[in-house]
Amino acid sequence: MKNPSGIIEKNGQLINQALLNKLAMSKSVLTLLFVVFYTVSYSQAFEVCNGPDQNSCKCSTAPVICSINDLDGYNFQMSAYQHPSDGPTPMCNPMPSNSGGTVSNNPSWVSFIAWCEEYTFELSYSNCSGIGTNRGIQAAIYSSCIQPQNNVVQGGCSADWDCTPTPCYGCGVTNGTRVMNISGLRLGVKYYLLVDGCGGSACTVTINVMGTGGTCMQEIASWPGVIQGPEKVKENETHVYKIPVPQGGTYFTISVNGVVIDTLEATEGVDTVSTLITWNTPGEYTLCVETYNACVTASSNPVPLCKTVTVGCIPSPAQSQPTDQAVTSGAQAIFGIFATADNLTYQWQSDIGFGFQNLSNAGQYSGVYTDTLRVSQVTQSNHNQQFRCIVTSNTICRDTSAVAVLSVTSAPGTGTVPELMSYQGVVRDAANKIVAGRTVGLQLSILQGSAQGTAVFVERHTPTTNANGLFSLDIGAGTAVSGSFADIDWAAGPYYVKTQIDPNGGTNYTITGSRQFLSVPYALYAKTSGSAIPGPQGAPGVAGPAGPAGPMGPQGVAGPSGPAGPQGEKWEAGVNGENGQSAYQIAVTNGFSGSESEWLESLKGQKGDPGEGIMSGTNKGEMLYWDGNAWVKVPAGEQLSILTFCDDIPTWTQDGNCPSTITGLDCGSILVHGFLITNEVTKDVYFNISYTGTRRLDYRKNCINSSGVTGLEAS
Repeated sequence: MKNPSGIIEKNGQLINQALLNKLAMSKSVLTLLFVVFYTVSYSQAFEVCNGPDQNSCKCSTAPVICSINDLDGYNFQMSAYQHPSDGPTPMCNPMPSNSGGTVSNNPSWVSFIAWCEEYTFELSYSNCSGIGTNRGIQAAIYSSCIQPQNNVVQGGCSADWDCTPTPCYGCGVTNGTRVMNISGLRLGVKYYLLVDGCGGSACTVTINVMGTGGTCMQEIASWPGVIQGPEKVKENETHVYKIPVPQGGTYFTISVNGVVIDTLEATEGVDTVSTLITWNTPGEYTLCVETYNACVTASSNPVPLCKTVTVGCIPSPAQSQPTDQAVTSGAQAIFGIFATADNLTYQWQSDIGFGFQNLSNAGQYSGVYTDTLRVSQVTQSNHNQQFRCIVTSNTICRDTSAVAVLSVTSAPGTGTVPELMSYQGVVRDAANKIVAGRTVGLQLSILQGSAQGTAVFVERHTPTTNANGLFSLDIGAGTAVSGSFADIDWAAGPYYVKTQIDPNGGTNYTITGSRQFLSVPYALYAKTSGSAIPGPQGAPGVAGPAGPAGPMGPQGVAGPSGPAGPQGEKWEAGVNGENGQSAYQIAVTNGFSGSESEWLESLKGQKGDPGEGIMSGTNKGEMLYWDGNAWVKVPAGEQLSILTFCDDIPTWTQDGNCPSTITGLDCGSILVHGFLITNEVTKDVYFNISYTGTRRLDYRKNCINSSGVTGLEAS
């Protein structure tokens, strides 16, 4: 939104309605949600303060000028309404020695947004009321309403001004011009202009904007960076997020999934503002920031600055799950899982009827800590065994896979023996990554004698891998290249199977591996073994060592309930006891003589001595302090006075310094300031008297303010 020009809306107010509705979320996001309202002001007329209820009477409620053009050429007649407590005294701190001193009398305030770093203001004034030095204007420009005299902008105090006629650092000029060359302003920030009359003088004033300088802009600039802070966090972690400050942006609203959780203000000279967020619940959240200032609302220019924050494991790292496997006894079963995340770890588990337990690389099991689990030499004891995998990433995400079941069937018996052999494998590329869901070219060779032996049979297949990179085929069912699977003499082993794979489905084989057949294909060997009659039984072998104790079996079924015992004897209820005596009756028994009311009265103790109370105040603002012996009343202080402990006694002071102890006066040093005019009210007539004591200062006191001068009194 561009810098608005002219009066758009008087005392316009914008309330963020999103704060009035709770976000429809199934999970809580943050430890605290703050309800935030903010007001946006637009250019308002510069109304002279002529009564206590007007906005222009105070710095904190000064009307806002959003376009400097609205201030240029503004002409107004100052009011004689006196309200010195609404302006700073002195106007600048420290006050320049040539300023003549400045106090607030009848201030009028207006604020403006700096769209340039430098401005030249001309204040022309004429027809000023008052006499002597109580004529003319004084003015200043501040960056804050909190102790404004300590926050004067560069060039915004009387000692810095160019003016006509000269000298004009003080008062006493009826008609003149003051030029304020201010610089070092921060774009988009609100500043405060004060116009005040010398001694309460009321003048006709015209404000002109003579020029601008430095960097100028018409709208809030683009974001100079991104939100700094982690994108992946653990549950219940607290993190700081830093937001870059664009030129012209002063205020910032922070929201999570559309709910405002914080508002921030950028102070002078900062490049970033920060907010602290605790993430309580796993999920995926959108963290956004909008910026605005006193004239430009939080809008689409610049667009909100956002980032996505993931809490816990969202989404799950497991992209495909292990599937059920059915194999024959003595074969190998393979289970796989495919996951994508950083620094993944795996732990396979098995359940044989007693709950899932972690596996280790031993016995039948290998690949327990990888994405592929192998179960070799399966037997009927593995039938219906369940498997699953726990996948973890960076200790943040933890995911449990689906459960896969292993089914085991008996090896083929007598009858026609198929000239085939089942074979499974997992395909990985050169980077050891699973090749999933792809048709691959595979050449399979059976080697006799060793892994480099003679190829007695070679054939080719084009299987398709599943989501886990697993393929299945039957050796002997492919396209033969050489040899005959049916002619292999399995008794002349050992034999090895060699696989060559082209991941692209062709014959450019780049992946090669060899593996020994660990058991002879017995059914195929039995076909040519020469006899179907079993030989005589051999002698029993040596007994093997006792195996480890098996796991504890499940708890047995509860036995039948025993017979009920005989019923116990019935006891009759006892006789009620007599009612006891009351406290009064016991007192009479023990010798008390009198009625019950007299007895109750006798229980009261003697009235104690009255305690010491704290005296009551008589006037608003009075306080009490303890002097070691009694409470002593401290009268109410004057406006802006400071309560200071002087010799352990609370004392009101003007500057926080304890009063001086005067030991002597130098009457010859008396200087009279001002004019004494017979039969007229006299203001600002005071005397300076040098003295000696604990401090050496010149004090001034307004001694005369009456309708006639008849004499002087000193005290």
